[in-house]
Amino acid sequence: VILVSAAAINGIDASGVETLSSLIDGLRKNEVYLVVSGLKANVRAVLDRTGLSGRIGHENFFISDYAAMLALADRFATGTTLAEAGAEGA
Repeated sequence: VILVSAAAINGIDASGVETLSSLIDGLRKNEVYLVVSGLKANVRAVLDRTGLSGRIGHENFFISDYAAMLALADRFATGTTLAEAGAEGA
């Protein structure tokens, strides 16, 4: 699992979308999943429009780092994998 603390990200362009898409592909091949916290609404809208939100898994977006860490701790404590939690594209 890689937690991206995204509060400082103000925008994402086409090259950023392509880079993120390639990163997701590479990570998934190694059974590594992204979890994103603090993402601004305008950036999330781009990820939604391009389908990247679905590939990351809608359940892997959190309002804050703290919320993400609590959810991840619960998933690990219960033995739930991110793929089992509903991550798409696994």
